[in-house]
Amino acid sequence: MARNVTSGGLMEGGSTITQQLARMAFLNQDRSLIRKVKEAVLAQRLERDIPDKRKLLEHYLNMVYLGSEAYGVADAAWVYFGKTVDQLTLAESAMIAGLPPAPTQYSPIVNPDVAKERRTIVLERMLEQGFITPEQASKAKEEPLNLKKSTPKNLYSNGPYFTDYVMQELPNLISKEDMEAGGLVIETTLNARWQKAAEKAVQETIKYDGAYSLTRPPWCPLTPTTAKSAPWSAATTTTRTASSTGSPRPSASPARPLSPLST
Repeated sequence: MARNVTSGGLMEGGSTITQQLARMAFLNQDRSLIRKVKEAVLAQRLERDIPDKRKLLEHYLNMVYLGSEAYGVADAAWVYFGKTVDQLTLAESAMIAGLPPAPTQYSPIVNPDVAKERRTIVLERMLEQGFITPEQASKAKEEPLNLKKSTPKNLYSNGPYFTDYVMQELPNLISKEDMEAGGLVIETTLNARWQKAAEKAVQETIKYDGAYSLTRPPWCPLTPTTAKSAPWSAATTTTRTASSTGSPRPSASPARPLSPLST
């Protein structure tokens, strides 16, 4: 902190677990001296309000980003191994424990060899601290990764295709370090009310006209001021493969474009 102040900027990281928890829970990823000061103050308050270090570590492990859309060890256990935390082996637990500093770089999905090296470092540290025996460490080091990639259980979106597009664009807008740190709040153009109306329009179109009629999106929202097309969620296209029921369409009411001015 002293070097950061004397340099007039942010030269070093070196956050403690409590400081990282404070940043994840209350702050953004802005790399500034002001954020660092706030982080330190909040960390002191956390340590005062939660004196039990194990509780602080528990909160941290439930929130830290561990790659592949996994937040917290329970999510990571499921995403990488398809298991609950209590079902993990020593080797699997060590691999997850090594992820926080660089979740993408150490990911067993992205870099399996690097993930094994990181796992070995964690196991050796556990051996040094007396948490495991030499036999347990040796056996865990030889264990294959046995990955079973699964979708995070808490990953839900009203517009999944839209969300996927946003995730693809993020690397072009923010740094890799900020993405790995997690805790980001992303504001998008998605309007949940319009999205539901669009999905309903698609479902009705398929019901009465068949999936063949959806050669283009049944609606395109316009901004009130510019009348230019606004982004819309392609989640509605998931229904295009549905078959027509053959039911007649009621009294000429085709799916019409929706405009913010009419909603």
